[in-house]
Order: sequence, then structure tokens, then C-alpha cells
Amino acid sequence: MTLITSFLNTCKKYPGKTAILDQNGSLCYEDLRKEVLRYTGRVLSGGAGKNVGILLPNGKEFAAAFYGILATGKTPVPLNFLLSPAQLFYVIRDEDALHHHVEFFSMQARRRVEHHVAGVLRRPRRLARGDVP
Repeated sequence: MTLITSFLNTCKKYPGKTAILDQNGSLCYEDLRKEVLRYTGRVLSGGAGKNVGILLPNGKEFAAAFYGILATGKTPVPLNFLLSPAQLFYVIRDEDALHHHVEFFSMQARRRVEHHVAGVLRRPRRLARGDVP
């Protein structure tokens, strides 16, 4: 059984139970499942490569993005939200796991990086090892 299959079975079994709780509130399994489907659609419509970076703080949105990426058969690659914009750009630019595609699921996160690297990243922007700003 895959992680996404287990998740969907849990959503079916406990739709009204709290699935995740963060500083902004909570989501029941049914609502989390709906958010996961929304992210799945975003990943599939965005032309993402096999690895999709997630730049979000821990919480409901991160969980939905993570499972949404898994549901597409792609690999979610969490990026550390606490890194400076320069460090994030370095990781995105040089990390083999992310050279195919980086998807920003948060405009705030996108602005943090773009502000520092003055618009080097475009959506969707393929970053290959050795790309320079």
C-alpha cells in the first residue's frame, strides 16, 4: 500500500475527524482530501517535472501540497522555509533533485526568492545545474 492510498483510505474512513491542526485552524480529513485534489490539479496543469519542490511552512497547506504531489506520482521535495532567499536560490539552482522543476505553492515564498535574485525565476522555470542568475 502506498502512502497516498493509505491517506485516501483514512479520508474515507474518518471524513469528519480532524486530520491536521496548525496555528491557522484545522482541517478534517474530507476537507484535506479536497485540498489535496486541488494541489494535484495544479501540479498536473503546471507541467512539473518528476520532482516538485515545496516552499511552505509546516501546516495545512504544506500537507495538502505534499499529498497532492504524491497523488500525481511525482516526488515532493520539501525546501527549508527558514533559509535566506540567497540560500534557497542556491539549493534550487544546484540541487540535482530539483533541476527539472520547482513549483512555488505560495506567492509569499516566491516573492522571498525573487526579491533577492531580481526575477531570475519565472513560473514555471526550469533550472539546470550550472544555471547562473
